[in-house]
Amino acid sequence: MRCVDDVKVAAVQISSETNEADGNLRKIKKKITEAAENGAELIVFPECSNSWYVFKDPDHARRCATTIPGPLTDGISQSASEYKVYVAMGLSEWEDYKSLFNTSLLFGPDGSILGKYRKLLLRATDQAWFQEGDLGHPVFDTKVGRIGLFICADARIPEIARNEALMGAEVLLNSSCWGGREQYLIHVPTRAVENRVWIVSADKVGPEPPFNYPGHSFVISPSGEVVAEAGEEEEIIYATIDLKLARNKKLNLHNDIFKDRRPNTYEALGRPIEETPLYNILRMPVIPEKMCIQGGVLQLELGAHLEAVLSGIRTAAMHGSRLMVLPEMSLAEGPVKSRREAIEASIDVPGPLTKEVEEVAEKCSCFVVAGLIEREDDRLYNTAVLIGPKGIIGKYRKMHLWRREKEWFIQGNLGYPIFETPFGNIGIMIGYDGFFPEVPGVLTLMGADLIAWPCDWTSLLYPRYIAPARALENRVFVMAANWVGTAGGETLIGQSRIVDPLGRVLAQAVGDGEQYSHSRCMDLAMARCKRIDPRTDICVCRTRLFHTKEENRRGI
Repeated sequence: MRCVDDVKVAAVQISSETNEADGNLRKIKKKITEAAENGAELIVFPECSNSWYVFKDPDHARRCATTIPGPLTDGISQSASEYKVYVAMGLSEWEDYKSLFNTSLLFGPDGSILGKYRKLLLRATDQAWFQEGDLGHPVFDTKVGRIGLFICADARIPEIARNEALMGAEVLLNSSCWGGREQYLIHVPTRAVENRVWIVSADKVGPEPPFNYPGHSFVISPSGEVVAEAGEEEEIIYATIDLKLARNKKLNLHNDIFKDRRPNTYEALGRPIEETPLYNILRMPVIPEKMCIQGGVLQLELGAHLEAVLSGIRTAAMHGSRLMVLPEMSLAEGPVKSRREAIEASIDVPGPLTKEVEEVAEKCSCFVVAGLIEREDDRLYNTAVLIGPKGIIGKYRKMHLWRREKEWFIQGNLGYPIFETPFGNIGIMIGYDGFFPEVPGVLTLMGADLIAWPCDWTSLLYPRYIAPARALENRVFVMAANWVGTAGGETLIGQSRIVDPLGRVLAQAVGDGEQYSHSRCMDLAMARCKRIDPRTDICVCRTRLFHTKEENRRGI
């Protein structure tokens, strides 16, 4: 279906009443009228707009739910048809008077129901009333773009939005009852950025005991720009979105976010949880104090020579750090800009240069993750090594190559190894790897408690959205170390940081150009609990949803 390029969208931020179906319908119709009269062509409402999201008991939930079709959907169809608009709305669905689902409907401008989506990731509150969604990831071809739907907590795992984007969705409509700030600050924006799609999020506002919804409905672009955002009261926000931006998946001349994916390396995401190393690791007894470690991210100035790197390690160790993460290519004085530079900076692993780092690690009784350019015969790899007091523990080779790296480096061929240490399991990703949610997802299922991330960030999207999202969606620690400085017309922004499994930034650099180690004490035992509430294990849900249904495996 041929569609327009520019679409005016509206996100309706409202409260709903329980046991007030007629009153809620009147309010919804009034808001459709208001949005349509202000030029909106696509109007999005929150989750469970027909009632509350919280109920007294299952019988109360059934009484508040609506059949499809039914009086409520008939009323919305009438308004959509009258104003010739598309309407997306979350509601509690009573299917055939047998099953309850947390559902999102899409109405067309002729009043027809174009389709529906049922929530897949059910939190504890959902599980008390609703059944798990059974419709997969439908994408609807409309005159206002190819539309995908997802609901609230669905944003907590990457694969739902990812699959819809891979199926061609240009706009994702998110109906929500957000229970916390991390949804609108981290999860949903990251889903937009990593898939380069528009997202229109409509949240409820006000109290539904025990929740108090924060509002902050927003529209975010494929590049991560929030183009409209609501406050904490009832209101309608508007934005005109350019669909062409969502059709372009290129970050630069060399990188296309979908073509750069390596699905053959993400196989672990498709296994049952019982077949992953994580399953047994989470059942091992731990002594928390033995998993407590001081860690530091060493932010370096571009061009930092070996002695400056070794001095930084010594200083960090003197201040108590036992684990240090250095930037990408930190043993090559920074990212290279040509094959000749790469060849000149390449080293053997192990070799004389890594031996110098080993000697410092032994003397300081510490562990170091350092980036370098590895030479193996006539092949070059963008590599990171983990070095401990007893020498090299292991290495990882970058899987997803950035810009002209493709011209001189070979893609990684070692998989996603996990390295055991006395204080926990370490996984490694490098630079652009972290843009792909599949990489930390696989590392987590392989057993990582902490992901070391040597970086060469030039975009603030990484520290603002992606780094906290990778920690939060996997319940792991993330230590990201970046460069500062300008070379080849690009500015590396610093912003090195340590993020805990709850997405909290424990330590960060301000990117002021100074070489400095930013460290914090980390209790890695936190990473052994993957529950986002007492009934919802994020990793169990993620693997169960995506290994059992063939249509869900599209992104693997």
